[in-house]
Amino acid sequence: MATPPDPDLLRSLVREILRDLVAPGSPAAAALAPVRVETVSIEDDADLAAFVQRLLTLFEDTQAREDIRAGRHVFRLNRRAPAATTPAAPEPLPERIDAGVLSEAKVIALAASRRRVVLGKRVAVTPLARDKARELGLKLERERR
Repeated sequence: MATPPDPDLLRSLVREILRDLVAPGSPAAAALAPVRVETVSIEDDADLAAFVQRLLTLFEDTQAREDIRAGRHVFRLNRRAPAATTPAAPEPLPERIDAGVLSEAKVIALAASRRRVVLGKRVAVTPLARDKARELGLKLERERR
């Protein structure tokens, strides 16, 4: 089975081809300027503070600020695989909701600490809540009694 092509490589190849087709100095040529990808690791408050300071420094430079706004300087989160020696944390017990409305805001709050929510028969789930749960990987289960 073939591995999928690297999306960043494909983007750079398309930009290179388009740059050859567009007249130098034109607004379209400026839009095709190379993209700078900066990988960011944020694992704690200190990393977050350092990233914010980096952004503030970049925003002091007019060209860097415009590159960020135009999408020519993008940030990617460094997603490291968990260490193989770290034992998996036990799955938290599911939250149980017996009545009321499950809103998008409640789903966001629950997703931070839970993976499953058991819903009673009298619980209404808003469409936004259902979509957000799917997006965040929060499993909604209806009571079976």
